[in-house]
Parts: sequence; C-alpha cells; structure tokens
Amino acid sequence: MSKVLATSKIWHTLKSKSGFNIGVISVFAVLVMVFVMGLINIYSADLGFHLKSAEWILKNKKFIYTDSFSFGSDGHQYYDLQWLFQLIVYFFYKLGQPVLVIANALLICFSIALTWLRFSKYETTVPKNIKAAVFALFAFLFVLPLTFEIRPHVLSWIYLNLLLLALEAYKSGKHKTVFFLPVIILFWVNSHSLSILGLVTIGTYNIGLSLENKRIDKKLLLFSVFAFFAFLINPYFFNGLLFPFKQFALISGNGAAKAYIGEFTSPFQVSEIEKWGKYYVSNPLLLLHVSGVLVIVCFFRSLMKKNFIDALLLAAFLFLLNLGYKNYGYYLMVSLPLLSRNIIDWMEKRLITKQKKAITQLQKEKNKKGEVLTVPAFNSRVFQGMAVLIISLTILISITFINDGFQIFLRAENRFGFKEDKNQLPVEATDFLVKNNISGKILNHFNFGGYLMAHTNAKVFIDGRLELIDEAFFNSYYISVTEQNGVKNLLDSFDPDIVIFPHRNEVAWWFYFLSNKNTSGYKPVYFDGLSVIYLKSSVFRQIPELTEQNVLKDMDVNAIKKLDSLVRSPKKPEGVEGWLHSICKKQVHPIEDIGKATFCFTNGFDTAALVYSVKVMEESTVHYPDIYRYLYVY
Repeated sequence: MSKVLATSKIWHTLKSKSGFNIGVISVFAVLVMVFVMGLINIYSADLGFHLKSAEWILKNKKFIYTDSFSFGSDGHQYYDLQWLFQLIVYFFYKLGQPVLVIANALLICFSIALTWLRFSKYETTVPKNIKAAVFALFAFLFVLPLTFEIRPHVLSWIYLNLLLLALEAYKSGKHKTVFFLPVIILFWVNSHSLSILGLVTIGTYNIGLSLENKRIDKKLLLFSVFAFFAFLINPYFFNGLLFPFKQFALISGNGAAKAYIGEFTSPFQVSEIEKWGKYYVSNPLLLLHVSGVLVIVCFFRSLMKKNFIDALLLAAFLFLLNLGYKNYGYYLMVSLPLLSRNIIDWMEKRLITKQKKAITQLQKEKNKKGEVLTVPAFNSRVFQGMAVLIISLTILISITFINDGFQIFLRAENRFGFKEDKNQLPVEATDFLVKNNISGKILNHFNFGGYLMAHTNAKVFIDGRLELIDEAFFNSYYISVTEQNGVKNLLDSFDPDIVIFPHRNEVAWWFYFLSNKNTSGYKPVYFDGLSVIYLKSSVFRQIPELTEQNVLKDMDVNAIKKLDSLVRSPKKPEGVEGWLHSICKKQVHPIEDIGKATFCFTNGFDTAALVYSVKVMEESTVHYPDIYRYLYVY
C-alpha cells in the first residue's frame, strides 16, 4: 500500500504543475487567430438594409412597422426585431468602416472566449494545461468553417453563450444566475429575429434537467416563464414571437428561396462535397463534417451517461445546422464546449481504468528491491507538444491571412482589409450611378439590393429580407435567374430604367442582354470586375453606350506584346506552395481584373480582354489556369 500512496503523491504533483500553462497560451493563440480572421473587407450583402433601417429609425424617431425600401416588399409588415443591432452597426459605420470591421472581429472573438469560459468551469482531475490544450485543438479546427460576416448573428452567438453560461451555473448550484435569463432574452429579442433560439435553449434545459433529476425544477420553470414574457417586450409584441416561425418555415421548406440562397443549403448534402471536388480535402467543409461525426458520437455517449441536457442540446443544434450553413455559428457555440468536455471525460475514464488495473497488479506483485512502482498518468509532454503545434499553426494562419495567402489557398474571395469589398459588393457601380445622377426604377440582383438601398435614395427591386417578400414575387425573380431569357418577363412587367447585376454570377441575365443587343431596348454603359449596368436606351440617350474604344481609352494596348513571354514564363506556385509563400510576401489573386477580362472576352472586346489578361498574369503571385483557358478559346 505504501507503493500505491507514493504513486498517488506523484500524480498530485503532476497535477499541481501549472505555473507555466502552455495549454492556456494555446487557447489565447486561437483567440488571436480568430480576431485576425475577422479583419476582412466588408462583404455582407445584408449590411445595407440594416444601415438603411437604422437611418430610418433615427430620422423618424420610431420603429419600422411597414416596409418602404423595396418594390418586392413595399407596404408589407416589417418586423424589424434586429433594430438594436442595426443602431449599433450604424454607429460603428459612421465612425468609419475600419471601426466596424474591428468591432465585428472583437465580438466574434468574444463569443469564442465565452465558449472557453464555459468549458473552463468544468471540473475534472485532468491537469489544467492538458484540459486547455484539448479545447484549443478543437477550437482551432472548428472555427475555420466559421463565417465572419457582419450580421446580427454575431450578437446572437454572444447571447447564446451567456444564456448557456447562466444555465450551466444554475445546474452546478449557483441558483442566482437564473435571474439573468429574462434579461438576456430581453436584449436578444430586440437584436435578432432568431432570438427564438433562446427560448428553445431554455426549454431544452428544462426538459433535460427534469429527465436527469426525475422531477420538474420549479424555480427554473418559473424564470423560464419570465423569459417568455421578456420575449414579448419588443416593438411588435406577440407578432414578434410568431415572426421567427415564418423564418423557420423559409429555411426548412423546399421552396424557391431555399433552392436559391446558398446559406440555406444543408452542409451535409453529397452535392456540397461534389461541388468542391479535389479541393474538398483542403476546404473547411471537411472540418465541419468531422465535427458533425464527433457530435453524433458525443450525443450517444451523453445518452449512455444520462447527461440528457447535453444530448438534447447537441441533437437540437446539429439539426439546426442541417437546415443550412448559416446556422454553423450557433452550432459551434453549443457543441465546442460540450465536445471538448466529452473528450476530456473519455480521457479521464480511460486513464482511471488503466490506473485501477495497474494498482491491482501492484497489489499482487512483491517488489523485493523496494522500488516505487508508478501507475499510468497523462503524458504531459505530448499535450505540451500539441499546444506548441497549435500555437505555431495559429501564428502561421494569422500571418498568411494578413498576406491573403490563406484565403487564396482556400479559394475564398475574402481579403484582409478594413473597407467595403468591391469584388463582392457593387461599390464602384453604385458610385457610377450616383456621380452621373442616374436615377429611375432599378431592377437589381438579389445580392445588390442591400448595398444600393443604403447608398442611393432609390427604392430597390429586391433585397435579402426574404421573409417580407410574397412567394409569387420571389418565384418570378427565381425564374428570371434560372431560365434562359427568363429575365424578359421581369423587364416586361416591371419596366425598369436601370438594370444592375453581377455579370460573372448571374449568367442567365447576361445571356439575355448579350443575345438581344439590338432588341432588348437596353444598352450597357458600365462594367467592372463584378457588376454591369444596363440603361433603358430611350430614357438615357445622353449616357454613351459601352464600347471597346471607351474601355481601351485609359489602357496600354502595347501590353499585349508581353503576352507571349508571360505564357512561356515559369509556372507560378499554387496550392500549399503558394500558401507557404505568403509567410513572407503579400499574395495577389487579382479578382477584379479577372472579372474584367471575363467580361471583355464574353462581350467581344478581345483587345481589352487580352490587356486585362496580361495584367492578371503580371500581378498574380499564384498560378491561375482559367486565364490560359480563356486565351486558348480566343
């Protein structure tokens, strides 16, 4: 028995060595990486209508009840439950776009920090540095599929974490935290229309706790009722409670809206893997799928251990993720701490089993030399090495993210920066309309509605608030972008003066205008790497039609002479090699000029297309095979 006591002493000594906690440092490194990844140019297509709504509220000094920003929802009831988020975003936006980008990155970073706080309160015999390293590993892996878009979801992630923090503290015996439930719900319901998830989470906790304790927790139930009434304290009272169910029907149904909006697609469809092809193995989607498998394992493990709260939460938010990509943030905030806890439990149980076997063996054997025999313990060096690896990888990703190499490696369009992204938003096209005082009825692409709404005084055709739009109206838009010449019906019925859309994305619209140059009644007057503007010829006679001569006016045509030598030049790096090059050098993948070259090739502006192609080949630091394919076709 003296040998067993000696072993116990060594074990406790190992646990107490936490002066230099490399595991906690690895968690901090992940948080820094998350903050850096949040510093990207503003690309949210929905930000515009949030800014417009905030501007309207401040100007009229009242809440919005009827929409007047879009033809698609004009006169419809507008349940603007995210008014508080909109005012916050508007305040930051007015301080400057960099301020808004930094604030958004900090809020997302804070959400991940809250998941760590929730996990850190979990008591275990596993040493703190090992516990932290395990969390850092899963946090590092599963934040990579997270989107960093500026939208009310960012506040919802914080509210969800705070709600779970209060509920978990209540379960552990700190019953006063239940008072925070109505307060959190009150702020949440006035920040985001999907605040109904807060009531769902509270309800799940009530059911799970009742199953675990085999009785109803009356105090929790009482404050859950208070939280429900707090939910009704919004500008729309009971309608504010019903409105999220309309949104839920939208994302869970099989209508045109779900088919058209990419973020409503389930990430577990086989078609999503097929879409990426060989790039699936280097895409964050793979990590999302890995997390899903682990969560399913943890769900069954929680059921076996009768941890019904954990099991129900994991099942509910995995189901939510299955409804669409856009729900990954909620799923991550719930599953990350629970997944890490399950892994720690499994490690602890496995070690205890080994220790019991070792102690039994020690009791049977006699050590004639009087040596102290030890029982198995965690190999602290392995986890310290893992923590060091995580720190190294977070530094690598942070540096290469700042240099855009990481995004290019993932084939993502987002770039490090602090301004509006002209490669994803119609920034320059909108400036063209404003500077030339071009106004009239606008037929716009779905993704352009919000930006046009915020930066012009015009009423847009359609925007991202799908829940406000009649199904028949959206179906007419959906037909226009999915059927050849389908846009003609919109032109005939809506009779717009201005048509603006992303030429490289909305092929159906572009095909119609290119195929009917002389009969459509519209002429192209502007293009950039993303957008093209068509104006009604009879209304805007003073605006010249776009010609290749106009395009070439400010271009160096002699650049074409470089084409032969550029084609024969050594192949530039791509893939992992290109990513690693970004450790020391800013990487360039000129999306804007690629888009311009594509437009010119398709529109028959061959000389301009070649000049843009030369520019792409000169400026790009990575191999871009599509340019060579375009040249081959030419």
